[in-house]
Amino acid sequence: LRKERKFETHVLSINFSQVVLESVIGTFFEGERTDKLFDSIQCNDLELDESGLTTGKLVNRVIGARGKERIFENLQSCNKGGMTVFVGDSVSDLLAMLKADVGVIIGKNCTLRDVAKIYRIEIIPLNTFYETERKRNRLSEEELILYEAESWKELDEL
Repeated sequence: LRKERKFETHVLSINFSQVVLESVIGTFFEGERTDKLFDSIQCNDLELDESGLTTGKLVNRVIGARGKERIFENLQSCNKGGMTVFVGDSVSDLLAMLKADVGVIIGKNCTLRDVAKIYRIEIIPLNTFYETERKRNRLSEEELILYEAESWKELDEL
């Protein structure tokens, strides 16, 4: 995947440890190592002892929505002028999605949609991206717009 792309790809998670993410992602990419697929995985993690077994303690690296936002801003500052896209599925992703050049909601999280509605964030289908961005450049950049993708396949086809 990474070899075919012309952009960096990072995984940012509050809920899942690196071991869990690597295991799940590996099943989708036929056991391919995540360091070959992604530029980084930033997440909370389980502390491991000398033998590689978990101690049961959590190492907090990503704390809440503000934590995700700060990490994403840091990744943006390292970006060499390219467009940034943040794909998320929960309320804790909302701030980072709004910081991105393109924020994309994946999944049907009702709480995320309720919060977006309260803050007048418009959610529109990803397949209208090109048309919407052309209009948006002529209108106000201040509009709060997030796109929604039905699946990861839809994202890949864009």
